[in-house]
Amino acid sequence: MERLADHVAVLDRGRLVAYGTPAELTGSGTPRVRFRLSAPLPRPDLEALSSWAAAHDGGVARVVAAGPAAAYEVEGLARPPDPALVAGLAAWFADHDVLVTELRLGAASLEERYLELVGTDVAAEAEA
Repeated sequence: MERLADHVAVLDRGRLVAYGTPAELTGSGTPRVRFRLSAPLPRPDLEALSSWAAAHDGGVARVVAAGPAAAYEVEGLARPPDPALVAGLAAWFADHDVLVTELRLGAASLEERYLELVGTDVAAEAEA
């Protein structure tokens, strides 16, 4: 969709909640750091990594499971990802002998941004 449209309007129950180019809409969303590992993290490691992320970001961020088995996201970032965050994550993984198979930084996809704007109730309604 991002490559097909010049502008996108997001409607929620007949109300215009956002309008702009796909880049404008996705760029104004919550900053994201997503990663996939070669194996799921044990709960103590996930809690330790979450504590590290919170300390790096001023006590707000945390690491949560985000999808299939070994996919995670750092949520609640107070600011966009920076080199220190990326380097720190890489060092944490190296120190714990964890292989990162995918690392994605930046804004959400247009679909994820839509769900941020209209609420996640839409996703739950679609599954029902």
